[in-house]
Parts: sequence; structure tokens; C-alpha cells
Amino acid sequence: MSFFPFSNCCQVSRHAYDEREVTMTHMTLSCMQHVTSGSTCGESIVVGLIKSLSGCAMREPDGKVRESDIERAMTAAADSAERWNTGSFRFVRKLQDARGNCGHVDLMNSALHNGRYVAVKQMPNEWVAADPGEFHERHPEAQERPWRDIGLMRELGRAKYPYVNELLGIFRDRETTYIVTSYATEGDLFLWCKNGPAPGVER
Repeated sequence: MSFFPFSNCCQVSRHAYDEREVTMTHMTLSCMQHVTSGSTCGESIVVGLIKSLSGCAMREPDGKVRESDIERAMTAAADSAERWNTGSFRFVRKLQDARGNCGHVDLMNSALHNGRYVAVKQMPNEWVAADPGEFHERHPEAQERPWRDIGLMRELGRAKYPYVNELLGIFRDRETTYIVTSYATEGDLFLWCKNGPAPGVER
């Protein structure tokens, strides 16, 4: 199972798990926030769920990702942003809209990552702001919190959680912030729920 952040929908891909091939879901914090009306309860659900599915602790000694870890990761992510170079990425196709973040997600081919396919979420700087603090000042009641999503993915990656999509880079130009992650191939969680197995052991 891998998380595909920065999308209003969840992504699905196939992994070997529990000695058989099963469809694993790629869930986003933003999706959980919709379920929980923007409360931090959604984050608790995400952390608890991935711990139970992975069967391993993400942090020692108690396996928790703490608020301070997330806040530190959010700030580090904002500080790590690089200049966007259009020539390094080749557009392939649009994956989906990201209406809650005023943007969209494209599939691209990245010369910076050995030609691999990547998912690139594009959001206007006017919405994302320069950093988490400025975003909170501008949008204190926002249900979508892109820097928090980024911080969670960065922290889970740093903790070597095996089922989170890889954060490959954060880039910016004058108008747009680009979040580059590994690409999940099997569509979104809502489509999987609709077309997948009925509720039960198999699902």
C-alpha cells in the first residue's frame, strides 16, 4: 500500500503483499480530511491505519509520528523547494483535477529521475503561499492543507515507511508550486471502491 498525497482522490497500484497479489490503496490525508470535516482526527486515522496494515512501528520507541515531527518536516519541505525547469519534465497526460487545492495533477516523464514517470501536482503560489506559516495566516479555516500533506509524506518517507509514495521534489516558479512524487498506476480509491470486490474478507 502506498500513499499518494496531494490529490483529492486516492491512488491504487499493485504490490506483492501477504504472499499474494492484491490491490492496495493509495490514500491521501486530504481524502481523510474530507471524511472528518477537516479535523486532525483524519490524521490519527491515517497514522493508526498504516501502523496496523504495516505491522511495524514508524517511530521508536512508541511508533508515533508526533506533531513536532510533522511541523519540522513541513518547514524543511518549504525550505527545500528548487526552481522549476520546464525542460526537465515532459508532459504526458492529465491525471486529475485537484479542485480543493486550486490545481491539477499531471503525469510527466522526468529527466531528473532517469526518465521515469512521475505524478506532478501543480498549485498556484497564491494558494500554497511561501511556507506553512504564511499558508495558515492566509487560510486559517482551509480543509485542504497542502504543506501538512507534504510534511506527512516527507516524515513517513524519512521513517522508511514502506508503503508511502516517494516525494521526489518540490519546485516553484513565479506562479506555481510543483510537487513531484512517484506515480501510482491503478486509478483512484473511489473508483476501486466502486469496481472492486464487495465488502468482506476478499476486499
